[in-house]
Amino acid sequence: LTDFSMPIILDKPDIPEKTGQIRVYPNPSEENINIEILNYDTNSKLALNDISGNIIPFKYKKSETNNGAIFTLSSKNMKPGIYFLSITGNETFTIEKLMIVK
Repeated sequence: LTDFSMPIILDKPDIPEKTGQIRVYPNPSEENINIEILNYDTNSKLALNDISGNIIPFKYKKSETNNGAIFTLSSKNMKPGIYFLSITGNETFTIEKLMIVK
């Protein structure tokens, strides 16, 4: 049984992690969700899936910071439930569980 409440980071042991720390807040959320990625890899891609694995289209606003980036995801058109955000970088893959409540 896998606990998806913690991020899963897969990378090669001899390659340092490039994306660094990821914070998702507020979680659970009623409106917008912020995804903060320290040491953001500009080649990173975000994808969102519902609990059934369906790809969910989403819109976000990206803000660059001194040490990374913050993505503000609008959950306005999302139904309440559990979603999985995957962040893929050059040598990393992370999954974060998001909860939408209304």
